[in-house]
Amino acid sequence: MSQEIHSEELPAGGRKYFFDVRRTEGGNTYVHIKEKKFVEGGREEHEIVVFAEHIDQFAETLEKVRQYLKTNQIQ
Repeated sequence: MSQEIHSEELPAGGRKYFFDVRRTEGGNTYVHIKEKKFVEGGREEHEIVVFAEHIDQFAETLEKVRQYLKTNQIQ
């Protein structure tokens, strides 16, 4: 079982994104990202886990994608 250390929530239209910093029993820290979206008949959830040692590369790559979308005016 993991221990939650910090949490942030981002409402975005009909979705919500949750960013939870957690620590495993073995002491490894990671970010658990969850998207929740309400759909007809229920809700959908998607999740990803990024361990602390990869967070800088993850953020750099996400920034590259963000810049691509902005430069190419993709909404």
